[in-house]
Amino acid sequence: MPAEHGAEGGFVHHACLYGSDAEFLAMAVPFVREGLAAGEPVLAATTPANIELLRDALGERAHALDTAETAYFGRRPVERVSAFLRYHDRRARPGLRMRMIAEPVWCGKSARQVAEWKRMESGLNVLLAGLPLWMICPYDTRTAPRDVAGAACATHPARLDGQRLIPCATYADPGAYAAAMPPPRSPAPPGRPARAPRTGSARCAASPGSGPRRPA
Repeated sequence: MPAEHGAEGGFVHHACLYGSDAEFLAMAVPFVREGLAAGEPVLAATTPANIELLRDALGERAHALDTAETAYFGRRPVERVSAFLRYHDRRARPGLRMRMIAEPVWCGKSARQVAEWKRMESGLNVLLAGLPLWMICPYDTRTAPRDVAGAACATHPARLDGQRLIPCATYADPGAYAAAMPPPRSPAPPGRPARAPRTGSARCAASPGSGPRRPA
């Protein structure tokens, strides 16, 4: 898998737009296998279905993969960043890069919340800049709203299609991206419930019995 890490030893932030289980695995399996073979800590924070797919594909090496159900790995952007930092602090090893698959959750979020998560995705390029971390953020095009999938290339310098690395021509400087985002809507007056649109689909439903699952 092409690394193209940019600044050697620093933060690398890629997106992956996938529309099928096979496309997710084409990115995730080589990424995880190469990291584990190098002795690097590897975390997959994604959906329960994707965790199961990935573990099945890894076979006997699945036990070495840290996993977290992404819906519980930081419910708000600030909590998400804190979860990344806690994992790094706990699992960092001298001289080794760390790898993360970090799938954002878009289903069931209001327009205001979606905008906040887009800003976070862009802001990670600054907030995590000093960490020896390679992060891939998968976007499921079967469930992610069209504007969210489009924003992936504005908030990540490059994206992976399987193992092929493609520079994002629309990538924006995080400061410029935040400044260009429309201001959030004002809260509804007291006594009037807000009617912010929410994203959703049948694929967004939580798995029965699913709950927080800490990385191993």
